[in-house]
Amino acid sequence: VKAARSEAAAEQLYAQAAKLFEQKEHFDLKPLVAKLKDDYPNTRPVTDEKRKPSFAEMDEATRNLGKFLIVRQDGKGDFNTIQAAIDAAPAKSLIEVRDSGTYYEKLIIPAGAEGLVLRARKACWPVVASRMPDKRYANLVTIGAPDVTAEHLIIAQCAPPEGPHYENDALSVRGRGFAMRLCLVFAHNSYGVHVWGASAVRAE
Repeated sequence: VKAARSEAAAEQLYAQAAKLFEQKEHFDLKPLVAKLKDDYPNTRPVTDEKRKPSFAEMDEATRNLGKFLIVRQDGKGDFNTIQAAIDAAPAKSLIEVRDSGTYYEKLIIPAGAEGLVLRARKACWPVVASRMPDKRYANLVTIGAPDVTAEHLIIAQCAPPEGPHYENDALSVRGRGFAMRLCLVFAHNSYGVHVWGASAVRAE
C-alpha cells in the first residue's frame, strides 16, 4: 500500500513537472525535480528512461540555472530597477517583477544573457515605458541575447525621440529564439516589434 501511494504521489509530481518542462519554466520546475529525486527516487516517474520527457532530461534542464532575482520599486526586492537586475544576471537567470509599477527606463539584454527570463509575478502587470520630456529612449527594449523570454509585461514606447522609426522601436529583437507570453506592446510613431536579420519571435 505504501509503495502504491508513493507511485501515485510521484506520478502527480511528474505530471506537474512535465508541464513546466514543456513550457520551459525551469525555475518553477527545479523544486519539483528535487522533490522527486529526494522523496521518490525508486518510483517509475524517476527510473523510467523511456518517458518523454524523462526525469533525466528535466534534471539536466534545471542543473545549470543562473540567478533568481526579484525587482520591486519599494526596495523590498533584490533591485528596484529592471536594468540593474539584467546587469547582475548571468545566463539562464530569471528576473521576476513583483509589482504593477511603471518603469521609465531603457532596457538592454546583452548578448551574454542567453536564456534569460524576464517576467511579472502572477496578477502583476508592470509597464516599461518612455515619457515626455525627460524619459525618451531610442529602442525602448533591446533583446540582444538568444533564447530570451518575456512574460506578462506591457512595453509602451509613448515618447520616442526624434529620428528614424527603426531606431525608436518599442521592442527591438536581435537575438534568435525570442519568446513573448502574455505581453502587450505599444508604439507611438515608431515600430512596435522590430525583428532584425535572422532573428525570430514566438508569441504565445
